[in-house]
Amino acid sequence: MPSAQDPCGAIQEIANEILPSCGQDALHVFLNIHHCICLKAIASGDESIRQLNARFADTCVLRVRKFRQGKVSQEDLPERWLRALKAYMKDRTAFVQVLPRMAIAHICDDLPSALLELKDMGVIVAKKVYEEFIDTILECVDEAYSRPPLSRNLKERFLHDVARYSGAQRFSIRELRAYAWGMATQREEMRNKLKELFPPPEGQS
Repeated sequence: MPSAQDPCGAIQEIANEILPSCGQDALHVFLNIHHCICLKAIASGDESIRQLNARFADTCVLRVRKFRQGKVSQEDLPERWLRALKAYMKDRTAFVQVLPRMAIAHICDDLPSALLELKDMGVIVAKKVYEEFIDTILECVDEAYSRPPLSRNLKERFLHDVARYSGAQRFSIRELRAYAWGMATQREEMRNKLKELFPPPEGQS
């Protein structure tokens, strides 16, 4: 079993668990895309991206494991994830409908938390490095849509439906990641403001 130090192995493991019973369905494809991004992040040479990737990948595995254990209440999973998984259960090979929802849920719900967790550990991800990593992400998306069970035609539908499901005026994974960065910044600012208003007792941080 992959260790906590092997986030890419953990993604591959759960993808392999799904394959025998579900085949190359939408969840399996989503995990494969994530695995591609994970490997490229590890090879990126930037320690902050590697650590962000590890947090992000671990959260993805946690979400999927909860789902497979039948933990699908609002106490278990964020609303966006619940909507994505509901669409998945309705039709596991509805790639056009399911993949955009999974991408939106993972980026908008999980990425801000990963950024904040790293900051709490003293690991700062430079905004420029964060923004430049989009090219690597898009490489993995492009690779996935260049082979079965996906296709180039499905990619165009995917791009269209991310915009529709996210409420964005136009599709852009870049924009979704910018949203996640902004959410992390807002949460940090609010947390700092609350510390000012309600400072902890002496001796506590």
